[in-house]
Amino acid sequence: MRVVASIAVAVLAASVPSSKVAAKGTSASKAPQTAKAPPDEPGGFRMASDPKIITVFGDTAQFRSYVNRFYELYGQMQTSRESFSRDVQQVVGTLAAHAEVAKGKTRCPVDAIALAYARAFHLGQSYHMLGKELEAQHASIAELDDLGETSGLTPDYRWKVARAIKLYPQVLRDFREMKVAFQEQLAGELQFAGCDAAVLVAKGDELDKAGATQDAQVIPAPPPAKLNPRDKVVVPVSATTVTFFVDNGTCEGAMRVYVDGVLVGEVGGRAKAAFRAASGRHDMCLLQSTAPVQCGDTGTLRKTYIHDGWSITLRCD
Repeated sequence: MRVVASIAVAVLAASVPSSKVAAKGTSASKAPQTAKAPPDEPGGFRMASDPKIITVFGDTAQFRSYVNRFYELYGQMQTSRESFSRDVQQVVGTLAAHAEVAKGKTRCPVDAIALAYARAFHLGQSYHMLGKELEAQHASIAELDDLGETSGLTPDYRWKVARAIKLYPQVLRDFREMKVAFQEQLAGELQFAGCDAAVLVAKGDELDKAGATQDAQVIPAPPPAKLNPRDKVVVPVSATTVTFFVDNGTCEGAMRVYVDGVLVGEVGGRAKAAFRAASGRHDMCLLQSTAPVQCGDTGTLRKTYIHDGWSITLRCD
């Protein structure tokens, strides 16, 4: 087989004019350029892909390995993202519980948030590193799909290829949301509380090496100060009513939206709707209109902080 392949390559080379061979040699010596992303997709994880050997006649086994590795990386990234979100929410919640500490000399509750913050920091870095390899696998899958190699795969792998191409833009959007949550929103909360991010990471790494757990870091907030009878009681101000959005653009069926167990409306299939609720922390349920479960059943509740312009996107694969 190798002798036949060598003869075929020699025949093909002989049939190409010398000028074209020289031109091809000149272009091959140049560094490969990264393909530009479609205008409707966010930027990738990196600017250049790893060099690879292109198999001229195709190799379904190698194609399947690209697909398998893509989904392996995708699963790891989803796990990292979920842990990242929990740690960020824990830091935000602990800062809110220790709001009274800001009035004293020790404004930043370092011991209470260091472990969660350090883990969120490292999970974000891990997500980014996994994203680089995922981008390379996606580029290989998309290139082979454009060349028509998908037709040589079994039906289950053809479905996986189509789904992988759709999943990649979603991963980029998740990455952008994580950057905003950590580098802008959480950074603003830390700055307000007088916290130093470098100190938190160093302290968190130290606690992690010592075997500290997340539960051990949740320190209860100090008790409220006793009111002086002569002090004037301040009437609490009600929360502002804000608008939030539910995007059901990828799902066929309608979704019911519950806030704190109360049905606030329904968003139709392939649609996006706006709703009104008081700003602050709420328990939210998003259930299909035909689902037999009720808001409050196991796995239906999610805790979130609703602010003006807050939105959530539902995904139906």
